Amino acid sequence: MVTVRHGLFACVGIGALLSGARPSAAQTAPSTPPAVAEVVVTAERRETSVQSTPIAITALTSKVLERANVDTVERLVQLAPSIHYNDTIGEAFLSIRSVGGEPNVAVGGDPSVSFNVDGVYIARPTSVSSILFDVDRIEVLRGPQGTLYGRNSTGGAINVITKAPNFTQFGGTADVMFGNYDSVRARAAINIPLITDRVALRVSGVTDSHNGYEKNLFYPDGSDDLGDLKVQAFRAELGVRFTDQVDVTLRADTTSRGGRGPGLQLLGPYGQYSHALPFSITAPPPFGYGAPPNPDIPLVTSQNLRSDLSVKETGESGELHWHGLGEAGLTVIAAHRNLDYNYLQDLDFTAANMASSRALQHSTQDSVEARLASESSGRLTWLVGAYYFHETGFSDVPTSIFLPSGSVLAFQDPRLDIKSRSEALFAQATYALNDRLKLTGGLRYTWDQKDALQYTRVGLSPAILAIDVATPLSHSWSAPTGKVTLDYTLNPDAFLYATISRGYKAGGYSITGPVYNPETIWAYETGLKTQLFDHRLQLDFSAFYYDQKNLQIVQTSIGPFGPELVTTNAGAATTEGVEVEFQATPVRALQLRGSVAYLHARYDQYMDNDPLHPALGLQNLAGRTAVYAPDWTVSLDASYRFDLGTLGSLEPGASFYWADKQVLRVFALPGDLQPAYDTVDLRLLYRPPAGRWSIEAFADNAGDTRFKQLSEASSLIGNITGGYGPPRTYGIKVSVEF
Repeated sequence: MVTVRHGLFACVGIGALLSGARPSAAQTAPSTPPAVAEVVVTAERRETSVQSTPIAITALTSKVLERANVDTVERLVQLAPSIHYNDTIGEAFLSIRSVGGEPNVAVGGDPSVSFNVDGVYIARPTSVSSILFDVDRIEVLRGPQGTLYGRNSTGGAINVITKAPNFTQFGGTADVMFGNYDSVRARAAINIPLITDRVALRVSGVTDSHNGYEKNLFYPDGSDDLGDLKVQAFRAELGVRFTDQVDVTLRADTTSRGGRGPGLQLLGPYGQYSHALPFSITAPPPFGYGAPPNPDIPLVTSQNLRSDLSVKETGESGELHWHGLGEAGLTVIAAHRNLDYNYLQDLDFTAANMASSRALQHSTQDSVEARLASESSGRLTWLVGAYYFHETGFSDVPTSIFLPSGSVLAFQDPRLDIKSRSEALFAQATYALNDRLKLTGGLRYTWDQKDALQYTRVGLSPAILAIDVATPLSHSWSAPTGKVTLDYTLNPDAFLYATISRGYKAGGYSITGPVYNPETIWAYETGLKTQLFDHRLQLDFSAFYYDQKNLQIVQTSIGPFGPELVTTNAGAATTEGVEVEFQATPVRALQLRGSVAYLHARYDQYMDNDPLHPALGLQNLAGRTAVYAPDWTVSLDASYRFDLGTLGSLEPGASFYWADKQVLRVFALPGDLQPAYDTVDLRLLYRPPAGRWSIEAFADNAGDTRFKQLSEASSLIGNITGGYGPPRTYGIKVSVEF
């Protein structure tokens, strides 16, 4: 078995070999040989080369994102190792190295993987589902980020950096795409220098739509197929350079997303795992609901209720940079965001009129972060800062259960109102012990306060009985986090690091149920970053070991009138793994990138009841494989540019992704498992000699692989509910630059 110990020895051993190698610059080489382009990142809150940053990080430039047709967070899974994505009721949940991914849909909880756009932490997973456009780069940081990042980065962080206004050049880009499922997408961005070298405006927008990927047989005309998309988004950025030392960027964005919502469906025949229904679902009224058999086919369902999703989001932020304050520079980022979410769902997922629910959510967040960082070139670099975050909002899920006659049998309306505040002080310093060896220490102290009101209204019908229950809740938590890192530059083309870090995620509340406590993680990691063969090959290794305590696990419990999602502290887990990433340019026309990741994640302590098998009682699940943690994943992307002379150029490309068998729900029933699968994406890009426009044909998931991204317990019917990834999609995109 591959273990983290082997990975540690491998990194050190390879590093020892490379330390004796001569720098590639000293070798005989062409004057301008093909090379992997250097990428500058801001993962450490200052600009550094990705190859000299002591973090396991995947940096995806705009060119890489365009080449791989990445316009949603979901597609990052195929470009960065050890990421899993799932979407439940229109909210995106991410896990990195098995940390996170749990569908905590209430405003009382926080994600394990922080999502940041231009330095602003995005609190609600609903916002993560929005598409990406006019992006300069995306940085995927793996491992807890307990020093420099705003909140709750126990699993990692995803940083989206949009394209900034250019003070000297007028120009823009636009593209339009047409594809199957009646897909139409149009994007545009324009940069306008208003006052040369002083004021510039950048405006960008996108509209995107396609029909549903999941066929709903109840409406054969396709009017209620699930998994569709309707998005309009707009962003404006104003850059003002007051002096060479002081500049400000003001940003505003708005997004509107709608459609039928994600394609969730029942798996297996009705009552496959329990038979607690008071009526037969297939028998006709008055002794049953008259539902036809469940179409147990991927991306095919039969649901009578017309689901409806609506998400409205706006945001404003300002970012100040003030350089030359002695030997330091000040950065201040202030932001305000507002989210409204409304989703009507067929709760029984069948053609019968059994149950419905409407998920409502509102969130208003304000945040301020201030950082003072050294700007000198001495042995010591440092950064100190403070962070403030405040959120108010509510989650409300009114649910109705119907009799076969169509009248209401029971109803419940649980609601959670929340006021959340988080404050933190943090500092990090790096000291060069000599020309090659550096020591970094970071410390953050966080205070969290959450005040909530759980309100529940339940009854047999509005005319018979209604009971109102209100429960006030108030809790506070605090914790130190941080890291210690040692890095060593073996030679100009080889960089070795080792780090110990601690991460923390605040406690919180579900819509119903008791408070849950903070989750903590200790992470131990070593890595080696290399550039070989005159920088034609970039090869990076990392090995890690995680020790997690008080895991925040979302469990499905049975409330008075149906299933409820309740977050609890389920125990502990141990994860170890090894990752290898590479980029290569063997010849100038050939671009290669890919990764191989091994993950061994197991629960050390875990007790839970399976709502699909309530008679089994509390089960001891220690030793079970963690969810969303395939043992192996492999990705590969390749493209080659053929020079056609006066006819321009032609660039075919292909991407391959393979994931080992994985568990999507800890009880590992047949419907909870996703066997090993692979997907292949194909593309063909043509550019004329002038290069101002291009046309591309593409096919994503060209083999039409059907793979599940999540499974949940539908205890109302006694089935597992599954959600599948997108089927084969294809189309043509035309782009222009001006």
